[in-house]
Amino acid sequence: MKYRDIYPERFFQEIRGLGLCEKGQDVLDPGTGTGVLPRHLSRYVAHFTGMDISENQIKQMRRLTKKTEGNGS
Repeated sequence: MKYRDIYPERFFQEIRGLGLCEKGQDVLDPGTGTGVLPRHLSRYVAHFTGMDISENQIKQMRRLTKKTEGNGS
């Protein structure tokens, strides 16, 4: 099954425009699912922690994160 991110890039820019997910902040993403927010915003944050009740979602998050590491995503 192919997963795709559901948020347009402008969504992440709006988050940053509110002063959230900035360098030096610690960010908790409860209900992270497949880790869409951390994957897109972790480059701006000192430390991002995602958590989810679903073990399958965490497995997918780890798989997708490994897939995007090293390519600037």
